Amino acid sequence: MRKLMMSLLAVALLAMPMAAQAGFVVEGSLGYGAQMRPSFEVEGQSLMLAPGYALLGEVLRLELGLVLNRSQLDNGDFHMQLRPMLVIDPPILPFYVRGIGGFDDPFGDRQLAYGAALGVGGSVLGLGLFAEAAYLPRFDGGTRVDLAEARVGGFFAF
Repeated sequence: MRKLMMSLLAVALLAMPMAAQAGFVVEGSLGYGAQMRPSFEVEGQSLMLAPGYALLGEVLRLELGLVLNRSQLDNGDFHMQLRPMLVIDPPILPFYVRGIGGFDDPFGDRQLAYGAALGVGGSVLGLGLFAEAAYLPRFDGGTRVDLAEARVGGFFAF
């Protein structure tokens, strides 16, 4: 029992400085995606800006991504996706996981998307770089559409 109490005390003492490092984060990234099912189609490039809030240093981040697709902008269509995200980035490991929700065209015919991403990256003094691969299935008129996406970017925590 004494070892358990000492272990809990050590974890609490190590976590206290990280709890004091909560703050805002801004992330920007460039992505390239493809529809994998029901048929293969290249989605093209996308730009995402994701403001959010970091807890426990940069270990846990809550973000809301605003995504614009370049191909749709070139065609004169305005199509935006909102992506609420939860990022878990352990400080010792060079990789992270990201849970992604998504609302396609939130001001029109809304479609729900969900998925996850696995990425690698790191940060120094609040500036970070990352690269990730994501899987984002969604339902379009009752048909399941599977999307794969690769994304690179950076973030600033303050």
